[in-house]
Amino acid sequence: SMKHPLHLRVSFDLVPDQRWCINFPLPSNLQTLEIEVDSADQLRGLSFGGPQPLDSLLAVDLQVSADDGSYSEYSGLTNLYPLLPHAPSLRMLSLRFPDLRVGVIPRLGAPWEQLTHICLHEEVSLLAWHIILRSAPRLQKCYAGLYLSDADNEDEDHDDVARLSPVILSHLRELDLAVLSPFSGMAFKGLLCPNLTKLAVRGSSVNNCFIGIAQPLSFCMEVAHKLRHLELVRQNINARSVIAVLKMMPELVSLSLDCAGDHDALLRALTVKDNPTRIALVPRLKVLSLTLVGHGRLEEDAPRFSVPAFARVINSRWFWGQRVPIRGVVRRVRKLKFVGLIVDRQEDRKEFRKIKYLLSGPLREGLEFRAAMVNEGECGVVVSGDKVWSSWKKAPSR
Repeated sequence: SMKHPLHLRVSFDLVPDQRWCINFPLPSNLQTLEIEVDSADQLRGLSFGGPQPLDSLLAVDLQVSADDGSYSEYSGLTNLYPLLPHAPSLRMLSLRFPDLRVGVIPRLGAPWEQLTHICLHEEVSLLAWHIILRSAPRLQKCYAGLYLSDADNEDEDHDDVARLSPVILSHLRELDLAVLSPFSGMAFKGLLCPNLTKLAVRGSSVNNCFIGIAQPLSFCMEVAHKLRHLELVRQNINARSVIAVLKMMPELVSLSLDCAGDHDALLRALTVKDNPTRIALVPRLKVLSLTLVGHGRLEEDAPRFSVPAFARVINSRWFWGQRVPIRGVVRRVRKLKFVGLIVDRQEDRKEFRKIKYLLSGPLREGLEFRAAMVNEGECGVVVSGDKVWSSWKKAPSR
């Protein structure tokens, strides 16, 4: 029925003969369009027809599966994107192909200025990402898989980023970065995000991360006042260094950390003290997840923690989160709703069985708690834009 939103998926596994073209008529009620090919050559000769403009089209997902060396000039892309400027309702764009660099951006012809959701799944050069951000003033949510290929010159790429003017992304609420190769410089250079509420920085391994703690933590401090969700995964950030950042995040609701070193100082800072006049760290925190897995780190950087210190955080926040005012002072701390814990060190495993006993009170009263002991190689892939893109499509933005 033309009255109901339509979702269309187009998939190719053969390269069309260049002497003819394939034209797909697109109905006026098309809401999402997904195009999947094995290489960009398969986009040649592909065109779309139908009513213009496509008033109902909200989301486009382009997937090029593999780098076969046949599309270094991305010539096929010039045949695909003329339809996008004629889709005034388009808000969400997903791009998946092995190497997205600056030279590709003009060929896409995408209406960056009207997009609110951009998902760049993999192997996006640092400069290309910065150019796209500066072309999308209405951007609300962004996922990017940053990658520095062997052919790139990191110094030149960083020099080019450094020369760009600062950009104020006043509409950006959620920023999710996957770090697929080591970066030492300019990922956050010139980005001003005054209304950011969610920041996730994930490394595909601890070797693929921001070298040095200054970059992600400095950026956290710049956006801290409104941040509600913070996730730092597979980063060589010492857990103790996070304390200073958390002191600037009064609105933080969810914290997920996969960091290095001894976590006990952080746990002590998160514990709500008996002094009722002392302001608690991140008083609105409801969700706390800690991953203490080596991921191949050096022994001195392996994450460590004390089970009693961990339990004191949970018990204190549960206790004070449901207390009535004491001596006229309101305890401004929220009760935890969910706690997650993953460990792999043998020393931690020996203490692991004590946790449920030490948390018996909150568990009996309704705290949701998930804990797991894993071998180092069992943590799975944490870097993917698929979940992000799927969640966006479930709640299209107009």
